[in-house]
Amino acid sequence: MRNKRPSNWIDRMGETNKNKFGTEMKIVEHGNWYNTTIEFQDEHRFRRNVCYGDFKLGKVRNPYDRILYGEGFLGEGAPTRVDKIEVPAYRIWRDIIRRCYSSERRPRQGSYKNCIVSESWKNYSNFYKWYNNHIYQCRDKLQLDKDLLSNGKKIYSEETCMIVPYKINRFCVMSKVIGATYTKNKKWRSRICTTELGIFDKKEDAQRMYLKEKNRLFYELVEDYQSELPTDVYNKLKEVRLVE
Repeated sequence: MRNKRPSNWIDRMGETNKNKFGTEMKIVEHGNWYNTTIEFQDEHRFRRNVCYGDFKLGKVRNPYDRILYGEGFLGEGAPTRVDKIEVPAYRIWRDIIRRCYSSERRPRQGSYKNCIVSESWKNYSNFYKWYNNHIYQCRDKLQLDKDLLSNGKKIYSEETCMIVPYKINRFCVMSKVIGATYTKNKKWRSRICTTELGIFDKKEDAQRMYLKEKNRLFYELVEDYQSELPTDVYNKLKEVRLVE
């Protein structure tokens, strides 16, 4: 025999409201105050079981709401914390979204000016899957690099990023600091980091020497990590040619 509903039960089916991010939600099942199923009325049609009171107050979060700097959203199925500890993939994802879209950080970090994140990686769940499929064990701290494969494009994406040892990433940054400098003797000094490479009459010759040594040292560093690098990362690094 079916249970009778309370005499004060109200059918809420079809009722709509918007959450605090402006996304419309609709009640598609209603049992009682504490058992209400809503469906977000966007292209994803995500459903969630909620308390009716939260629905009325707009306190229901859609995993596809762009909650991080108006661009990043969590998506479905990827944890942000495990045992109250922040997941490494989430920390890295949150940081790249902040680097590219935070109005507070962009003016202070010139290297991230005009930098963007691909639509796929604005979804944290997509980044989480990519990161955990590409992370590996290494003696050195690992970092996400967006420059070695990007050919000058300032974009974080599956195609332009890879995970590399800290020393390799740091070398690429530090070696940009010093190239060919003009001397008081009207010559050109070639230098990389703290290593002197010679004095030249022409700037082009000093730059050529700098780039030659820069790439030699880079490949030497890559070889030092060969046994720890995944084959695809090693092969990609061997194809990289560093430029100023």
